[in-house]
Amino acid sequence: MQQSSRSASFERILSWPPTANRSTLYANHATQQGLAETAAISLLFPSPTLTSVENNIRKPTVAQTIVGRWRINKSGWIFTTFVVILQLSFGSWQCYRYSQNAGTHNALGWGVGLAKSCAGALYPTMFFLILSMSRWTVPLLRNSAYLSGVINFDKFRTFHIRMAICAFVLSLGHTVGHLSGTFVHGSNAKYRVAVIELLGDKFRDFTYADFIYSLPGWTGVVAMYPALGFVLALPTFLVLFERMSRLLRVFRGQVAGIWPVNNDVVQLSFPQTKASRWWSYKVGQYVLIRMPSISAWEWHPFTISGCRDGQYHLYIKKSGEWTKQLSRLKGPQVVNVDGPFGAPCQQFYQYDHCIVIATGIGVTPCSAILDHMYREERHPWASPASSLTRPDEYRGGGARILPRFADFYWTVPGQEMLPWFAGIFSATATAEHNRNIGIRLQVYITRMKEKDLISKDKLDHMFSKDMDAHINSGRPDYSQLFFEHYEKMRFMQQIYRLGSGKKRVAVFFCGAKAARDQLRVLCYENTLRGVIEGSGLEYQFHPEVF
Repeated sequence: MQQSSRSASFERILSWPPTANRSTLYANHATQQGLAETAAISLLFPSPTLTSVENNIRKPTVAQTIVGRWRINKSGWIFTTFVVILQLSFGSWQCYRYSQNAGTHNALGWGVGLAKSCAGALYPTMFFLILSMSRWTVPLLRNSAYLSGVINFDKFRTFHIRMAICAFVLSLGHTVGHLSGTFVHGSNAKYRVAVIELLGDKFRDFTYADFIYSLPGWTGVVAMYPALGFVLALPTFLVLFERMSRLLRVFRGQVAGIWPVNNDVVQLSFPQTKASRWWSYKVGQYVLIRMPSISAWEWHPFTISGCRDGQYHLYIKKSGEWTKQLSRLKGPQVVNVDGPFGAPCQQFYQYDHCIVIATGIGVTPCSAILDHMYREERHPWASPASSLTRPDEYRGGGARILPRFADFYWTVPGQEMLPWFAGIFSATATAEHNRNIGIRLQVYITRMKEKDLISKDKLDHMFSKDMDAHINSGRPDYSQLFFEHYEKMRFMQQIYRLGSGKKRVAVFFCGAKAARDQLRVLCYENTLRGVIEGSGLEYQFHPEVF
């Protein structure tokens, strides 16, 4: 990388110490913000075991807490509010419609009002429930930057579960309304005249059982009625069309090559699928793979590690019976491919500052990003953030360009995959078109023993001295890493005099659930810290969930 082409400001940020002593950072912050606030921050992020905001002496105000949670959860809250409004609107409309019909109320009683209200709320509930089952929904909607800002696609599985629970409760309410209200009231002899006036003479002698066994009765009990069918037509068609498309791909095999990377990982490569849908491949997406020689019915999702020369490249770790059988295959194999589908990392370029965290084979989204940044000279980050340029007061009136930064953190048990990842990282970091991008890598080897110290020194030579890449033993302290990243961002704000406007930092993660939960909390805590200090920093969490 040509260091001479970078500004002094950029070099100062790149030289930010990756293992900076926390007490030094606190001292620097004390000089800028005052001892009282420093004490509050030191209690906000005291150690890996005390990361909760609740341990803070300087408690955030109610308003600050609301703002902090809003900045983290606004996309989920906006979409959830939209769905709830639809549920309440349809339910209220149905309730009002039947409450205004005196004949219906006299003949069928209160039960029909409850049943129809639940039925109305079921319309949008079932619509979104089925729509969230389709893997086509996410890549179609992710293409819109606006929709990506108001819908949290990373939580679509959670959203699907919530809609299923709502559907169960509303269906139960609909059934209870009919069984304990409508049919009881309608079969009562003293309301028979009203029933006949409303439904006709054939209902003159209807008993409770007759109401249940009638066509309107049993369809009402199981919450199946024509209006719901019309509402479900579109999402059901989309899901069925997607499943049919996958079924047809069983008859469109491709020849794939399989090579061992090490004892635990294999590389699978095959030709890029033709664009047969309304979207094309974007970095970070994944595909579904079917291997006929292993199983006739199983499809498994894997992140695309790279797309080069018309070939998809996947790195697959042996972690189950299917992947173990895959690792035993030799020579060319026939595979069926469905995809690509939307994934969180395809939003990488929508931010100017990103943190990418991976454990084990979860590094594949990282490699996909780096591979794209290396091979695409005109990728979105290759051009300067012109909207954020400022006058350069010390370099002759030129433009001071706000650099973009990507911090990669990778935790692995051993050293086997390091040579492969070091190659793609080095190529990306030294590419001429990436000279205005700060790319930093921290590798943590959890099983590095004293006898491996010599090999550790050798591993350090995999990376050029000009690159910001470091290899460490043990596990990462995510609390400290986030603290240091926040301080680096504040340092950059001072250098470029960015003020207190909102600055979003994306945090992408692919790995174990325990680490995912901790990172989610840290994103909230650092966002809340940004609210307390007025820095405007937001940490948006995007976990990889298939």
